[in-house]
Amino acid sequence: MIIEGPIFALVTPFEKNGDDRDQKVFNTWTDFRRSIQTSEISVAKTGLYARIKGFPVHTRPPLLSESNQTVEMVVDKLRKDILPLFT
Repeated sequence: MIIEGPIFALVTPFEKNGDDRDQKVFNTWTDFRRSIQTSEISVAKTGLYARIKGFPVHTRPPLLSESNQTVEMVVDKLRKDILPLFT
């Protein structure tokens, strides 16, 4: 199964090979993102922050930026559960 989508492409290095690993990553990220019930844009920026040193996590109105606690949760989830699948 090939997964496509702008958020997934921003958060993880994506290979369009139909691999089960890619589906697992997609499902893990989607379930997590839905569980924290927040703006997809701000979570995507936080995901980029986890991968790119110094990437800004703040958003402009009318969007709200994530709290420090949510930023830490997103970074922790990516580093512990998702990015290791690509090593």
